[in-house]
Amino acid sequence: MAPLVRMRALISGSRNGKKWPKPGQTIDLPEAEAAQLIAQGIAEDPAAAETATSAEGAEQAVAPAGNKPLASIREEVKEALAAEAKAKEEAEKAEAEAKAAAAKEKPKAPAAKSKEA
Repeated sequence: MAPLVRMRALISGSRNGKKWPKPGQTIDLPEAEAAQLIAQGIAEDPAAAETATSAEGAEQAVAPAGNKPLASIREEVKEALAAEAKAKEEAEKAEAEAKAAAAKEKPKAPAAKSKEA
């Protein structure tokens, strides 16, 4: 059975001669196509996007599995940039040390003799 997805956005045109469902409506799609639309944010898995009822009885939206808060993503980006900067700094330091060591080991050319005639 093909996966059922709930549309989050309106797609213009038609699919197999029929108009795409409106946002909030569902459609059965081949697995690869469903996965692509979900990854693009155009559709969602209805099972993962169900609403939960709180103790007060009000509905609360539950984020689909795998979604992270924006603040969490920002922290991950900051950490990745810091790690990248540190790695670059360490590579530059190692390169400078290698050049300094090579300069110490390089034999000096003998002094040129002057010709006196």
